[in-house]
Amino acid sequence: MLDIFGHWSEQKEHHISQDFTPTAFLSIIISARNEQDSITDCLQSILDNDYPKNLFEIIVVDDHSEDNTAKQIRYFQDERIQVFRLAETGLSGKKQAIEYGISKAKGNIILVTDADCQVPLQWLRFHSSFYTHSDAQCVTGPIKYKNTNTLIERFQSLDLIGMMGVTQAGIFSDKWYMANGANMSFIKEKFYEVGAYHSSKQFASGDDIFLIQAIADIYPDKVFFLKNPKAAVITDAESTWKDLYHQRLRWGTKNKSYKQKAITITLGIVFIFCCSIVLNLSLIPFFGMTALFVLGAQLISKFTIDYFYLQRLNRYFNNSKRIPSFIYSSLIYIVYIVWIGIASLFLKKYTWKGRELE
Repeated sequence: MLDIFGHWSEQKEHHISQDFTPTAFLSIIISARNEQDSITDCLQSILDNDYPKNLFEIIVVDDHSEDNTAKQIRYFQDERIQVFRLAETGLSGKKQAIEYGISKAKGNIILVTDADCQVPLQWLRFHSSFYTHSDAQCVTGPIKYKNTNTLIERFQSLDLIGMMGVTQAGIFSDKWYMANGANMSFIKEKFYEVGAYHSSKQFASGDDIFLIQAIADIYPDKVFFLKNPKAAVITDAESTWKDLYHQRLRWGTKNKSYKQKAITITLGIVFIFCCSIVLNLSLIPFFGMTALFVLGAQLISKFTIDYFYLQRLNRYFNNSKRIPSFIYSSLIYIVYIVWIGIASLFLKKYTWKGRELE
């Protein structure tokens, strides 16, 4: 954790220079399935961006929605927005939707976000300027949760902020490459050059992490984390434990398929340590004070390191008021890691957006 935070502190923020004049045409790809309640806010946040109107397009690929998602999009009547129905192509799934959207894109710089997200006012400028002032081939940026009022939302907020630090540290140190498809961009020709999703189509999730790893395999020094709190895309946290379970199970089922061993080792260390805490708790009736002492030492060391790490990151993202939720969120986190970790190893099927996936 100290090593991870050291990399976070070492990287400088990316700022948009005052003399930056956008010239690159951007194509924003959004895969949408059953997003009638959120797609309007998502599209409006992109249209509101401080970027020349003639230099970007929005391509929404409707992935077999069973609600009024497509109808909500057509209300805009904006020539910059195109809608394609994946049902008409014989394809299905998020990876196929993104790949199809890219095939229709006019721009060489592709940005992707999720239909339930809202982007900041300078989101397009942040990504465009990064490619202008560097030889980047892939860029991923931070994510924040919009509403964090309930216990489950505050727990997810701390968890996500912590993962932003892990994501940045891996990319900055070239040790591992992670990303979030809600805030990501890449060069179109590189998407095809690396084979995109060819080796990971059996996984319903992972459109972001498998792509960034594929690009990093060839261009490790041209993959970057966009460090600036003003570049953070916001989204809603899951509102129920059941929805959170299915979301994290979807994420976790691909963990054992990462090519980069550093990610697997890092995730494995966290999982084994949390399992040992649960094990020591169960051993107290048999070993008494010995097990209790070991358990106490584990909790104190973990809580101390996590607290200072999350406090600094929350302050950076102007999210400090979530720190009072730290203790009970940390206890939940231990059970959550063990629960999801074991489930992702053995369960093959789960439900996501009304679709049973395997």
